[in-house]
Amino acid sequence: MVLALMDRDNTLVLEIDGERSLGYSSAYLDSPELSTFQLAARRRRQRFKVRTRRYDSNGAQFLEVKTRFRAQTVKHRLPGEHLADGVLTQRGLGFVADVLGDAGVGQVDLPRFATTLQIDYRRITLFLVGSGTGHHRHRPGLA
Repeated sequence: MVLALMDRDNTLVLEIDGERSLGYSSAYLDSPELSTFQLAARRRRQRFKVRTRRYDSNGAQFLEVKTRFRAQTVKHRLPGEHLADGVLTQRGLGFVADVLGDAGVGQVDLPRFATTLQIDYRRITLFLVGSGTGHHRHRPGLA
């Protein structure tokens, strides 16, 4: 296991309510032609992805849009559930359209976007001492 290989004196693990292995569910949305996947696979400078995420630990849900232009990635989140039968709600469509418009992304036929990939997984988040702000001892959830 990876944790056995880590420097225990300089590695902290995110812990929420006594749990270190946290569950997530993500639904990725794309066009029938998989246009966002194609942008990423071809390593286009300007690309984006749209997903929903649900956290098992507290049930929180978000619609997320990640945009990438040159070497900068920006994530925008809208709290709440914004999928109905695998497609974006009107509020979700508006949010995604606004984010993509602000990022300068060209024409995207968002009403055709639907869930193309569903991933359920568990993750352990590690914090390497000295790699962040230096205030790790005061951050809740790090043990």
